Amino acid sequence: MVFQLFNLPESIYIDIINTMNPCEQFFTSLCSQKAYSIIKTHCYEIENAYICTEGNFEFGFGFYQNPFLTLRQSSEIPNRESKKFIIDGNSIRYELKKDHVVTTYWAEPLVGTMTLIEYVADLFNVEVNFMRIHYDSGDRLMKWVQSRQKRIVSICFDSNQENRFTPETLNSLIMDCQAGTIILNAHTTQPLQIQNFRKKCDHFGVAIGEWFTLENLMSLDCIDIWIPGRRFTSTEMNRFFKHWMSGGSPRLTLLEVKLDNYNEQELMAGIDVKWNMKTVHVRTSNEGVFFPFDGFYEIQKTTNGMSAGFKFHAGLLYFGVWPCSFNLFRLPHVAFMNIINAMNTTEQFLTSLCSRKAFSIIKTLRRKSENITMSTSNRCLAITSGDEQFFICQFPNYWSRKEIVTINGQSAPFAYNKEHSIVMTFWTEPIIGTMKLVKHVTSLFGIQVDRVDIDCYSGTQLMNWCNKREPI
Repeated sequence: MVFQLFNLPESIYIDIINTMNPCEQFFTSLCSQKAYSIIKTHCYEIENAYICTEGNFEFGFGFYQNPFLTLRQSSEIPNRESKKFIIDGNSIRYELKKDHVVTTYWAEPLVGTMTLIEYVADLFNVEVNFMRIHYDSGDRLMKWVQSRQKRIVSICFDSNQENRFTPETLNSLIMDCQAGTIILNAHTTQPLQIQNFRKKCDHFGVAIGEWFTLENLMSLDCIDIWIPGRRFTSTEMNRFFKHWMSGGSPRLTLLEVKLDNYNEQELMAGIDVKWNMKTVHVRTSNEGVFFPFDGFYEIQKTTNGMSAGFKFHAGLLYFGVWPCSFNLFRLPHVAFMNIINAMNTTEQFLTSLCSRKAFSIIKTLRRKSENITMSTSNRCLAITSGDEQFFICQFPNYWSRKEIVTINGQSAPFAYNKEHSIVMTFWTEPIIGTMKLVKHVTSLFGIQVDRVDIDCYSGTQLMNWCNKREPI
């Protein structure tokens, strides 16, 4: 008997659709054009999900290490009985394994991959974020993906010692690649030689590549560069520093390379440097992610409005670039007081995280406001000022190259999602972070906690602590 799912009331079948996993939603959508349209319209969007390709004949939908659905295309149709579905008017045989891996059979498997990517991308409103290109992949799939969407996050060219790219093939693929991140993890049949390697991307990495030269490095136009696959000399890196000081690599903020010898005299030849123990936070190509740079030699007398320095650690030379300090608080008193009061509440809070001095000056000179309110739960503060609202959420600490800020005298990793007005901080114990932020915010704005939100998992620690500080 046919189950008329879509004859049910809309609210019922929407609930049913969203109890399905993505693999079940995919197969249900293949039943008819109406089924496809309803699944596409009513299934909940899976935040941050994407498509990741592996060579020409496999891709996953979901997350890199945890796909909800994997589709493999083959031309070797088995003799055993298999099921069929209809897609783009074609009857396609397939086999489904329990771990949500689907093998589909096509006369041209690459055409099958493109057809299924188009279908899945439209059904779930996702894009291809990551591609792994093999030695025998060619450029057809990569160029097709690049033509159908604005941007690919990352492409990795990957091969082993038995299956190698030819230099001509790899050269052509690299130059045609338009991804934000390009990673070379590729063996070649002969050393690769690229003249005038003027490649622009956000991040460029060479995991395998003794062929990569200093001239290749200096011609890249990238935000950060990672070259563990080739050892440079200290003299070569001295040339690179001077190249940057002369205006080369203007977008570069972070470089990581291997050295075959660490020779300070050769590194610093002809360059005025000064040892610096402070910590600066170097921007990377990942939005909101910073690399902490401390204990380094800072290059003096730069003329391009940027500061730069280098350090050697665990066999790697790090070269970082960051904006020269803007001494806001050395401006005339009236000038920086006007700047502070031109900021909204969110901007004042973010500026106060820069240092204790910044906190003190913001607290002292901001105009008092009666309409700022704050509520808090164990892991999140909500700050409201008129029509403006932002959130400060605390998470368990983990290793990451995030910016470090000062909160109530203590350093903490930090990230900011401007689109959703969410400040994220990271702590060994998030509830302790919440308490420190409550102290920071109440002192900064001269307010108190207006409401504490308690759920069944909250316990009483935060509530008791707030009650001791002030009546709520």
